[in-house]
Amino acid sequence: MDNHIEHVAVEAASGTFQLDIELTGVIGGAGRIIASLVLDFDDTASDIAAELLAIDGIEAGDITVNGSGTIAAPWVFTFGGQFALTPVEIKVFNISDPNGISRVGSFVDAGGFG
Repeated sequence: MDNHIEHVAVEAASGTFQLDIELTGVIGGAGRIIASLVLDFDDTASDIAAELLAIDGIEAGDITVNGSGTIAAPWVFTFGGQFALTPVEIKVFNISDPNGISRVGSFVDAGGFG
């Protein structure tokens, strides 16, 4: 079995959005939000990874982030370490795009858990 992988894309000219990472299907932990971040549309994978590592209880290797966050090259969140093989859900909401031009996409890697 592989680590769980989620892809997220948020495209806009400016603004912010909220990204929550929630554990699902874990006995005693289902529904627990392990991260709730308010991000800028131009944040990089490195910016997001740094914000995740600043959260108490998340260690290096627990969640890695790659990609650029666009529809063509989404951020790829790979859950390892203490979250290896743990079902999670990433939610994107509270999108604030002053220009009103935004697209959002999120999907689970078909190879995850397989």
